Amino acid sequence: MKNTGSVCVLVLALIFVGSVCAQSKTEEFLLKYGYLAERSGNNRAENPTPEEIEQAILKFQRFTGLPQTGRLDETTKNKMIAPRCGVKDLGGDLAEFRAVSKWPKNLITWKIRQFSETSKMSHGQQRRAMRKGLKRWADVTPLQFRETSGKPTLDIIFGKKNHGDNHPFDGRGGVLAHAFFPRNGRTHFDDDENWVNDKTSGTHLETVAAHEFGHALGLGHSAEPKSIMAPYYQTFPDGFTLHKDDVAGIQKLYGKNPNGPITTTTSKTKKTTPTSTPRSTTTTSPPRGKGFCNHVYRSIDAAMRIDENDFVFVDNGKVIDGRTGQKMAIQNLFYDGPNTVHAAVYSKDFSKAYLFKDNQVWAYTLSHYGQFRLVKDFPKRFTNKYVQKPECAMLYNFHGERIFLVKDGYFVEFMPYYETVAPYRGYKTSDFFLNIPSRIDAAISSDNKVQFIVKDKAYTMPNDVRVVSIRGKPTNLAFNKCQN
Repeated sequence: MKNTGSVCVLVLALIFVGSVCAQSKTEEFLLKYGYLAERSGNNRAENPTPEEIEQAILKFQRFTGLPQTGRLDETTKNKMIAPRCGVKDLGGDLAEFRAVSKWPKNLITWKIRQFSETSKMSHGQQRRAMRKGLKRWADVTPLQFRETSGKPTLDIIFGKKNHGDNHPFDGRGGVLAHAFFPRNGRTHFDDDENWVNDKTSGTHLETVAAHEFGHALGLGHSAEPKSIMAPYYQTFPDGFTLHKDDVAGIQKLYGKNPNGPITTTTSKTKKTTPTSTPRSTTTTSPPRGKGFCNHVYRSIDAAMRIDENDFVFVDNGKVIDGRTGQKMAIQNLFYDGPNTVHAAVYSKDFSKAYLFKDNQVWAYTLSHYGQFRLVKDFPKRFTNKYVQKPECAMLYNFHGERIFLVKDGYFVEFMPYYETVAPYRGYKTSDFFLNIPSRIDAAISSDNKVQFIVKDKAYTMPNDVRVVSIRGKPTNLAFNKCQN
């Protein structure tokens, strides 16, 4: 009987350990691919709550077109372990395509710096697979691709496990490859895979290369299951053309092929994302003239600068990304963010972007992929009624970084360390900043100055003198040049 009891205890222990390991792997997967928010600060050591795990699983199921149960059922488990790309799924942004960033030129050079040493494919076959993968994108854009022996735009290697980029591969199966967005260009393939130039006996290199080059050119993962940019490995028939979703995404970044119309797949696959926010690049309201990144808009609601790139919030619900020139719904760039923004600012001291709407603040970090990720426990509410719906957020950088919210001629300090707003009415703005406009639409701050935007004019204040110029300049001159 004692032996039997020991066996029972051992079996129960193994079941418990197995369950804990399975839970840990699930959390690791959901975190790795952007479905769980990363912990930061004092919360770094905390485990996700069951509710957070359930919501993350729901996001994963929605993105991959699985039944949305919120449970780790067998179908979901099998999908998680299927061969796929190692790039994040971008936190579950379910738009039809995800155009992230772009190269500032149409001539893209490439080189296989390190060939596969395990594949039976010759070096010539590997290079042909790369050419064919790149041609998919050249066929629908003005892009030209040229192999080079010098320093390339797209640096291609085959490597195993830890291969030098802090994103190790995991052996055969699982992650097949990954690539970095512009302006990085590194494109890496797992040399533990069985790379082949057919579709029956291993992993088809041309198909995976086409997918990874989509990332290297600026596209994120797509929730459209027939897209080449869907995250999971799939094979396509010979002679296939890119799905219309892929074409829409890449042409959003680089434009159409000037040599003629493009034929795309005629698949009528049902969208997996019927509730996603539609993307819009123009306004149907009467235009007031071309503005930032050559877009038309009626009003500027907020603005912020991050590493010389400007983000301008316009028309009560849109944002223009100065890195790509895209105009889109705010929640397409700031996942789980507000649908409109009253003020915005970026803190270098805390490496966070703050968006303000009504009496709430959202905080975002910027990943090395260039994606905004909502910080744990945000949005947060503040109770100071004097700065609800602020006119602008102003970063005043003189002997230290300070962030002020401005409204109705007063300013109140926002304190990132405490993640809240000071609990008093504040100080009269004109007592501290001479000639400051009485009503402000937005402010954009850099290391040495603040520019206040009022309708179609911008008024500059150097941080060291606190005197605002009374001579305004056209608003567009306040922004850094768009990168598109």
